[in-house]
Amino acid sequence: MLNRLISNLPFNPRLVEELSFYGKRLRKERSIRRLGFVMIVLSMLVQVLAASIPAEKSLAESDNDLIRGGISTKRQLLNAWDNPNTHIADIYGKFGVTRHDISSIPGNKPNARIKSDASNFWSVGRNSLTGYSDVLQQYKDKEVAVKTAGPTVFLRPLRAWDRGGRASVYDAFRGHNSTTGETFWIIASCGNYTQNGPGKLPPPQLEVRKTIVGNVSTVKPGGFIKFRIEYRNKQEDSLAEDVRIIDNLQLEKFTLVSPNDLNVGGNNKFEKNVGNLRYTDNSHIFDITVKAKSNLRNGVRICNSVRLKASNAPEVTGGGAPGTCVTVSSHATTVTKTSTVAPPAAPVTVATTASAPVNMPPSLSKNVWNVTQNLKGRDAMQSTVLPGDVLEYTLTTYNSRQTDMTGYNIRDFVGDVTDYADIDRAFLAGQDGTYNDKTKEVVWANQTLKAGQDNTKRFRVKIKDPVPGTNSPSNISTNFDCQISNEYGNEVSMYVQCPVIKSMETLPNTGPGSAIFISFGLVSFSGYFLARNGLISKELLIIRRTYASSGDK
Repeated sequence: MLNRLISNLPFNPRLVEELSFYGKRLRKERSIRRLGFVMIVLSMLVQVLAASIPAEKSLAESDNDLIRGGISTKRQLLNAWDNPNTHIADIYGKFGVTRHDISSIPGNKPNARIKSDASNFWSVGRNSLTGYSDVLQQYKDKEVAVKTAGPTVFLRPLRAWDRGGRASVYDAFRGHNSTTGETFWIIASCGNYTQNGPGKLPPPQLEVRKTIVGNVSTVKPGGFIKFRIEYRNKQEDSLAEDVRIIDNLQLEKFTLVSPNDLNVGGNNKFEKNVGNLRYTDNSHIFDITVKAKSNLRNGVRICNSVRLKASNAPEVTGGGAPGTCVTVSSHATTVTKTSTVAPPAAPVTVATTASAPVNMPPSLSKNVWNVTQNLKGRDAMQSTVLPGDVLEYTLTTYNSRQTDMTGYNIRDFVGDVTDYADIDRAFLAGQDGTYNDKTKEVVWANQTLKAGQDNTKRFRVKIKDPVPGTNSPSNISTNFDCQISNEYGNEVSMYVQCPVIKSMETLPNTGPGSAIFISFGLVSFSGYFLARNGLISKELLIIRRTYASSGDK
């Protein structure tokens, strides 16, 4: 419109009065644009200041940190080494690092930035990846449990912490390992030791045993039998790869009851792939419940054995006659079926083959019941836990040995659970258990594990109402991640209905560089229109003066 007005001035000089109107409007506009420009410039200065002095997280620590809260100077790193309570000397020393290697790191500040996908980086942390919901299974399968003179720590690819397909970047202290001759890094934000590759791991050693839980001597036609397979990798610092349970079932003598998704081939053989097995000081459990066929005659023997096989370890065998054999007898004690699983365990006498291990550690398993929603097991784990829900956890510790185990301490770390729940201490006391506030463990001390029996313990927690909206400290922390995870032989993990404000954590993190770039763009945009306003005002003033001096001619 303004351009049209100016172009018509030679034909209608009286339009110069309209220019006064536009001039006044532009002067008013200029004050508003100037104010907006100043505010945007101040905003950009704040962004620059924030980038130069970044704020600390509201929760700077994670249970996964080797050094809680991280370190910013080499002096702090050496102090952590000298502090026996941190076990840093034990952990770093396990990988060949010495105090001299730490003190020889150039400078006093982090001297390197590493990108997770720039090399085959592997890092060490205090927590197993089993507690992390958004870590890909491919990384969980590669995790190695490393037993040190202090705690057991976990070595895994650094890429396990990447989110959204984007590589992560870390400030680190780069040093030289005098024992291996290799370069190492200490991540500043957590103190976690990092190296190239997993290093040379010892060969794994598999261990398996198969027993019968319940009445092991005889069974009536139509009676139930529960075969229990216990297995583990007993070699410290190793990883058994592509582990499979192989079992030949006598399906002409019994019918499978559970698990109901067991895939049995035409030759009555099933293979269960359990993935990779890191070292554990306890055994894993896999149960098979069967029902003896009703047309079996007296004296028929039902036996079963199992093999455990890995791609990088010798095959081992467990079970077989006489340890996993029962005789069909119409005079056997009747076992009442109460569900689709085998009856509760009773005292048993277990015999094994010569090849079967005789001193396997106790086997651990865990289950959960959402008392409020009345959901058990898999149904409970696949549902969302709501504020105020009561959860009951069941810990099962099984002793397959022929003798009792005494003085055994049953412990369960519940630190991730207590982010969103409170321990029901009265219920726990009624179960003769205690809660250690410092270690965040529920404990039953000096327990006797009867030979061939399950030792079952229970505790309850109540989800906080309202559920805390506390932010998660970092992507390498399980704290306040809207999930409660807990492992006792197997992992039990459930999602919690978090407040809406927690969804803000999933928004893209543009970072200070992006924020400054956006602010600079806004300053340029605003500055352009402010300058354009001033230029047009000046041109209008010149036009008006020219027409005034020429007498509208």
